[in-house]
Amino acid sequence: CFVKDVLFGEDRSKNYWELFQLSLSFSSCVHMLAELHPKGPKKLEELAMRAVIKIGISLEEMSKDLKKKSLNGMYKLEDEAPDHIDQEGKIHVQEIKKIFEDLQTDSS
Repeated sequence: CFVKDVLFGEDRSKNYWELFQLSLSFSSCVHMLAELHPKGPKKLEELAMRAVIKIGISLEEMSKDLKKKSLNGMYKLEDEAPDHIDQEGKIHVQEIKKIFEDLQTDSS
């Protein structure tokens, strides 16, 4: 799996840059890590979002909060790693966070 190779390959910093080049957001990376490193149930909000998307509810029909998170992502750089990710996954979240923080600094 490409994502698994990128997240767990030999040269992680190079691999994380590849994620950025694919235009993956920080939030998307955290979601991938949550799938690869589950520890417990996801947040109710995340489960609701998945159900809304699966049954095809339009953005206009979503609550304001859910719509915002649908467009901007569930996770932000300033957030801690979610509780439903195991310890190894949390380490990866911190590594990815550092890459995205460096990218923000470089673009400022």
